[in-house]
Amino acid sequence: MGAQGILDFLANPLGVLLFVVVCAPITAIIVESALKSCVPWFATRDWWPRAAPLQKALMMNFGYPESACTDLTLRNGYAYVIILCTHHFICGLMMLPVVCYGWAGAGVGGQACLVVGALMDVSMDVYDEFKMFTTTFLFETIGKKLFGGEEAGPVKWFIVLGCLHHPLAMAMTSPMVLYYPHLASFHAIAISLLLAAGICFTTGSYKFTLDMTKASDWYQFKFIVILQTFTILYTRGYIWVVNVYAALATFRSDGSTGFFIGGCIAGAMMSLFNVVMILDSVTAFVKWMPRSMAEKGTPHHDLQEEELKNMTTASPVGSMMKAVSVMGLSPASTFRADVKVVVAAAKFKKGLKKNR
Repeated sequence: MGAQGILDFLANPLGVLLFVVVCAPITAIIVESALKSCVPWFATRDWWPRAAPLQKALMMNFGYPESACTDLTLRNGYAYVIILCTHHFICGLMMLPVVCYGWAGAGVGGQACLVVGALMDVSMDVYDEFKMFTTTFLFETIGKKLFGGEEAGPVKWFIVLGCLHHPLAMAMTSPMVLYYPHLASFHAIAISLLLAAGICFTTGSYKFTLDMTKASDWYQFKFIVILQTFTILYTRGYIWVVNVYAALATFRSDGSTGFFIGGCIAGAMMSLFNVVMILDSVTAFVKWMPRSMAEKGTPHHDLQEEELKNMTTASPVGSMMKAVSVMGLSPASTFRADVKVVVAAAKFKKGLKKNR
């Protein structure tokens, strides 16, 4: 089947459904195989003892009990984020020809790559949705047998991704692939969010490995803060505002009432989330960039107690927002997670010394 055959096959709902049904289990096999290779390898890295407590804070922020945060579970979670980011990068790069040369200029080969890349992302969401559901609600009967693990996943994690992120992403992407694959604003939004997530999540994970008492690592941290802030401003600010307006204008001019109403609802939800992320990122940039490097013996800045309280939230919505942002999309939330664990670890070590 050539590029035109792929486009023709994926131009109808049945073709899209069949693609996802086949691609989702293939994605699951590849990801699970990659996890089996990465998880043992992380245990041999000299930076893992630094990353482990920060990964623990991140997972506890999503609702994992401390008893479930074994070293194996932490390495699984850390590896899964990196593999997911790699998948996002691949899907985003497949869209580059159309984004660079336009729908017509990219030819049928570039068009097929964009459509397949978008549906590959949908397939990843389907696989992840199934994995989260079975490991959360059917752990003993299905989840543990298929995916392993030591305890059932937290409901909070499933709510954030399984109820909010994945369904919204799938509901927005699939109809666009079917009815508006040529729309330039769709291309820009899709590639920007995929690559932005890949950049921010990857750099967020890399920050966990840094030794904040070393000048080279400290400046790497500052560079990552700059990179994440710029990425969020550009993708969730400029690209999002310009292109969501263009998409809604197209739906309205075409008389596509369903797309227009659905776009307004989804656009409003995403816009609100983007505003929160942008404000958080800018605040973090202004606050952390002037800071000096931590002194030897204190892995991070000696922050005031009220700064650590920012990790807590007053409502379920706020809790979910902070949970998502701590994954690396927001330098502020990630740094606060880092600090919380470092301070807790310092107190723990101090207690051990007293008991000796």
